[in-house]
Amino acid sequence: MNGQTIMEMQAKREENIGRIREQFPAVEFPDPILEPIYFGRFEKNPVLGKKLIMDATTKDQWDVVSDKYTIKYHEEVLDDLLHAIPQEYGKPEFKVKFFQDRARMDITTTFPEARDEVNGSKIDPMIRLKNSYNRSVRVVFEFGAMELVCTNGLVRFRVKERNTAKHIQGALDRLQLENTINDALTAFSESKEIWKSWAKKQLNTTQVLEVVHKLPFSEKESEALILLPLLNHGKESVKALLDKKKATLWAVNSAATQMASKEITSEVRKMDLEGQIAKVIIQFAA
Repeated sequence: MNGQTIMEMQAKREENIGRIREQFPAVEFPDPILEPIYFGRFEKNPVLGKKLIMDATTKDQWDVVSDKYTIKYHEEVLDDLLHAIPQEYGKPEFKVKFFQDRARMDITTTFPEARDEVNGSKIDPMIRLKNSYNRSVRVVFEFGAMELVCTNGLVRFRVKERNTAKHIQGALDRLQLENTINDALTAFSESKEIWKSWAKKQLNTTQVLEVVHKLPFSEKESEALILLPLLNHGKESVKALLDKKKATLWAVNSAATQMASKEITSEVRKMDLEGQIAKVIIQFAA
């Protein structure tokens, strides 16, 4: 690839980035750059094979990466998503959040026109894309649903509907992303049936404790989880439901996701917990 071609490709990238910034004026995107690294007190010697990725505007230093590392801009990830979303599911709603000095981005996309119901709770199908400049996450696609009836942000992800790509290998192919999103939204009705089965799967005390023990919470958090008034269960706790012999896998899942969304203060940990919770619940769903 010659220098002229590289310059043309970079100009096209910058044009797309500018267009996304105009489309989302309220979002304050960072300005990542790759800088050489030097060592030595008196003579500055370059560190071969390594670069520093940092924010050109704020000077926040994010990570030391290989000189083969390719920046996948947050704006490009959002642009890929916009092109991949099918129109037949209605007008999507986007929320863009940044963490870790804006090195890590989380895009949440919901589809209010495709809203449905599980066990009396209204849910939106939800797509989440993640990207980072500090390698805390790769380019990650996840599909799930957000429970809306109690505004408690409960999110369920199905593990098979997840894709990742390293920056060094390039981002998720746009056609691949489009196909994945189409498959996930098409399978939404199947997902609902799975969640409904969780609501029918009754658990005894031993089973509840076994599930809770495997969830990604501390012992103190697990104790609080069992006693947490559940917003989508008439504010009854898992403990209260157990006493009535009405505890279900759905109730434990609700308690776990409510704990993650309402009781955990770290935004980054909240995001990571959602996928971890789903993996545990799925183990006990069979």
